[in-house]
Amino acid sequence: MTDLRNDVLQVEYRYTRDKIRQFNLYAKIRTLNSLYLYGSYRYNLLDKWRVDSAYGAVYQAQCWTVGLLVEDINQSPSGTQKKELKVQAYVTFLGMGSLGRPPRLMSL
Repeated sequence: MTDLRNDVLQVEYRYTRDKIRQFNLYAKIRTLNSLYLYGSYRYNLLDKWRVDSAYGAVYQAQCWTVGLLVEDINQSPSGTQKKELKVQAYVTFLGMGSLGRPPRLMSL
């Protein structure tokens, strides 16, 4: 769901018989004319654990954009996924290219 300010709220439910039951929530909120805040939360309903959560911000000026995303990945109950904290940043210059890539979450 998107509104006139380009705010986004996306709620998902994933289901695969006996393998996946997951709740996902994604949001993008425009706080100032040039600043967007992002967030996501994924929860495994089958095993009752938080898969991950992410928080970020994007600032867009006339000819450049800078973004930052912090991703907190939780350890899986089976131990196959270890706890991890990721920080991603990128800068884009209009007409010149970019340094880094926006994470999928930021392209809502």
